[in-house]
Amino acid sequence: KRDWSSDVCSSDLVLGVVTKIKKNTTVTGELQPIKKVVARQLISNLDLSLSWWLANYYGVSWGASLELFVPLAPSTKSPLLSFTTTLTSGVQKKLTQPLLVSFNKSAERVALAKQLVDKVLKRHEQVLILVPETNYLEKWADYLQPLSVVCYNAQLKQSDCRRALELIHSGEARVIVGTRAALFLPYQNLGGVIVDYADNENYKQWDQN
Repeated sequence: KRDWSSDVCSSDLVLGVVTKIKKNTTVTGELQPIKKVVARQLISNLDLSLSWWLANYYGVSWGASLELFVPLAPSTKSPLLSFTTTLTSGVQKKLTQPLLVSFNKSAERVALAKQLVDKVLKRHEQVLILVPETNYLEKWADYLQPLSVVCYNAQLKQSDCRRALELIHSGEARVIVGTRAALFLPYQNLGGVIVDYADNENYKQWDQN
């Protein structure tokens, strides 16, 4: 789907992800050598396992699943950071049951979200607010003022996307508001997820286009 090769070297090369190196192989035919290593430890072992599970569960290629975790191709000019975190503190802690809350007024919804965000930030963790459509991004950024908020969606320019990834991975971004594309970003210490309008069908994809 995405021609990443031009970002890496010349157009006759293909960008791939090496997950394991074996001394012997049963593959027939000539194998092409690796010309250049662009980035090492591109995603964590936990995310790698999750991407494999998603590919098998939904019947898609592993490459298509990996694109969820690596939305930008690394390049020689601007390589992505190494994602070495295997388990965030949020995953290591005892998981709690999700809570579904409905509201009569929008103000009540925002007030509770602010309380939950504040609770996560006091634990020095990151919090993600998922929204069903891009037009909710700026609204939530306004709701959460004066907090610094990083907004993310799949339509960001490459430069903005790369900057957002760096802020999220470094942990500098504490509050992230995004569409479903933000779900598998390289969070450093994710401690909470708030799903706004959880029943909205935009969170689901009915085809693979």
